[in-house]
Amino acid sequence: MGGPGAGKTTLQLQLHLLATHPPHPDEPVPVLLPIADWDTERFPRLHDWLTDRLLADYPTLRAPGLGEQTVRALVPRGHLLPVLDGLDALPAPAHTAAIGALNRSLSADDQLILTSRTAEFTTAVHQAANVITSATVLEPRPLNPAAAADHLPHCLPPDPGPAWQHVLTTLRHTPPDQRPPGHPAAALADVTANPLGLWLLKNGVP
Repeated sequence: MGGPGAGKTTLQLQLHLLATHPPHPDEPVPVLLPIADWDTERFPRLHDWLTDRLLADYPTLRAPGLGEQTVRALVPRGHLLPVLDGLDALPAPAHTAAIGALNRSLSADDQLILTSRTAEFTTAVHQAANVITSATVLEPRPLNPAAAADHLPHCLPPDPGPAWQHVLTTLRHTPPDQRPPGHPAAALADVTANPLGLWLLKNGVP
């Protein structure tokens, strides 16, 4: 879970990239999919939708000797890790259907990762009057200005210039009680409180 710019989708993309390297034999291969593409009426069970998407998205799996039978065997045996992105991207009426379909689909041994903005997930759970069974919820904390200042030099040239020195000094040495709303130090603290803002800052300051 997390707010806009917290890095939820970036983490999923990193997991997906890991699938391009030979995984450990005991580790499932992550497969990144937008949950908004799941038609729960056509595919009431998650495993059926995964099978359909894998066969459509990965032509190699349709080769002789593989095909639907092999994919149907891989999906429920823990060889794949579904990484479902963007529950918050679903329209509100679809939240209940998605949560219900996930609970019907998953056994005690199944694993998946699901991302959502926190407020939308909370609303979805209340609307569905249901939770995702046995889910562990992870939510990143906002970055504090000092942590952002410690990270930025690793992304900058050896001599970043006076503009960057001013940014780093402001982040490191402006106490919270000297950062009233509208103050440049407050704006910097707000921008660097999440990974997206920190990325935009390091790519935008001359």
